[in-house]
Amino acid sequence: MGAVAAVRDTGVAVTGFDDTPVARVLGLTSVAQPLAEAAARCVALLAGVLDGVPRRNPYSSNPPS
Repeated sequence: MGAVAAVRDTGVAVTGFDDTPVARVLGLTSVAQPLAEAAARCVALLAGVLDGVPRRNPYSSNPPS
């Protein structure tokens, strides 16, 4: 916690990943990475490829929460 405060005092922005409870306590901007959802989407995509379903959109995104 002290390190984050010291870095912020120098004007450096600090962000986090995986949206951990610690990030919320420190007031960090944090990016969630929903691995279970990503895995489910990958499996569905792979199943479609194996079934010959053409993929229309090569890009995917998750709306912010």
